[in-house]
Amino acid sequence: MSSRKQWTNDDSEESTLGQTVAKRSSKLADEMQDRLLTDKDVCALTGLDRVTLYRLRNANRIGFYKFGKVIRYSPEHVREFLERHERQPKSRR
Repeated sequence: MSSRKQWTNDDSEESTLGQTVAKRSSKLADEMQDRLLTDKDVCALTGLDRVTLYRLRNANRIGFYKFGKVIRYSPEHVREFLERHERQPKSRR
């Protein structure tokens, strides 16, 4: 049997999920700060699907380096992409 927690629309559980994702992303970002990132690294860091990452790269919406057939991303490329796509929450009325 799996002991996974079932997520619901409860606000407290959503904030817990958000905190967990933020901690994991922060830890990954710290570990990857000094090296170039692979597609797999970027997908793990951002939660993007690999095909989506390919499409973003081909549309020049995320920066990358190409060494022959090898594609790599700098942490700065990923950070810039995330900052450009940040959305502020709307206030509830």
